[in-house]
Amino acid sequence: MPIPLLPDLDQLPPSLRCWAHRQDGVFTTSQALRAGFVPDEVTAMVRRGRWARIRRGAYALAEHWGVADPVLRHQLRVRAVTLSLRAPSVVSHHSAAVLHDLRLHEMPLDVVHVTHPLGSGSGRRESDVHHHEATTPDTDLTRVRGMAVTTPVRTALDVARVTPTPTALALADGVLAAGATHAELLAMYERQLDWPGSRGASRVVACADGRSDSVGETLGRWAFRAAGVPPDVLQHEVRTDLGVFRTDYGWLAQRVVGEFDGMVKYGRLLRPGESTQDVLVRERRRELAIERAGWVVVRFTWSELQRPALILSRVERAFDRAQRLAS
Repeated sequence: MPIPLLPDLDQLPPSLRCWAHRQDGVFTTSQALRAGFVPDEVTAMVRRGRWARIRRGAYALAEHWGVADPVLRHQLRVRAVTLSLRAPSVVSHHSAAVLHDLRLHEMPLDVVHVTHPLGSGSGRRESDVHHHEATTPDTDLTRVRGMAVTTPVRTALDVARVTPTPTALALADGVLAAGATHAELLAMYERQLDWPGSRGASRVVACADGRSDSVGETLGRWAFRAAGVPPDVLQHEVRTDLGVFRTDYGWLAQRVVGEFDGMVKYGRLLRPGESTQDVLVRERRRELAIERAGWVVVRFTWSELQRPALILSRVERAFDRAQRLAS
């Protein structure tokens, strides 16, 4: 979990400042009272815009909350919730994905997810907290910045049971890319065969592949599958006169390779002192080298991944072109 960028906390009394530092900038009403504030002063700090109320009884400095993006705000909400819960629980599902800095795609972050022990009767939904109820053996748990959190593999399966497949698949691919094994993912799934949502989770486990380097590449793979033209291989290497280049997707029999184009991807390719235009020029030279090696390159953007008919047409045209070039 990335450490939130904390503002200058010197405006807080020393004891409250210590709590806020340990808690990613979040502090509670009870901590403020123990630091010397009275209830009316706490209310006044919020009314004057000095403190931001994250949820009932939990605050952050307004300047910290005001500049936080949705992911950081969710981290602060998670901290606020864990400080207020009294029943045994662990951070899970979407919230665990945020704390582990996993790949997030169209994942709602307005509600904090926690899981309570099975049989506790704690499964319910509040305005800002979704309380799940399930078994949470020690092997499924880890600690992130002092909070009990489900492991990345357990988190991937929890999310897969309650979210659309593309969202869950992007996360699962990221978990595998970070070092988890498909055998671990499968073993976790097999332990949960009779859990609600296991049918959706089975699709994710069957399709998860850590070779997809980004959310965009995962969505492309899923889109090709939906269009009926799944690639044979991922990260296919093509030897050219400019060197060996790795491509996102490969249809080997047809000698076609596919690439996902996204600005985040181009940002990763930037070298020191380069502009995006420099990357585009270098990518074009790379594409020409791949084509000189006897392959046809087909590219897709974010918006095109939502159109299966267009994908099928583009891939089939690439197949036809490759066949003509080979004859």
